[in-house]
Amino acid sequence: MEKSLLFILFCCMGFVAKAQTIEEIKILDANEIVPVCIFDAPTAYQNGTTINIRLGETATSTVTVINKETGEPAYSMIYAGTDNILFDLKGKAKGTYTLLINIEGMKYTGEFTL
Repeated sequence: MEKSLLFILFCCMGFVAKAQTIEEIKILDANEIVPVCIFDAPTAYQNGTTINIRLGETATSTVTVINKETGEPAYSMIYAGTDNILFDLKGKAKGTYTLLINIEGMKYTGEFTL
């Protein structure tokens, strides 16, 4: 009888010890974070020197245009609360440009020629 009670006591202590174990929660690094919402991919249109970007929904975004030959930025702006972006690159050198769009952490790129 004593052996049975002793066995039951040890089993109960094992369950209590297991229930009180602290486990580490893995925190993701910034580059491992998965976005919680999905945005439609933006669309961009060129009409001469005018660039029109449609985001699909209102969001905070950063738009940068870089001259591909020189690597110099030709345009950079942060937009908040808009779904349609329109800007003119009049006066910029002719050549190939890279369009960089960052919408709340999602990055998109494109190329065009002036």
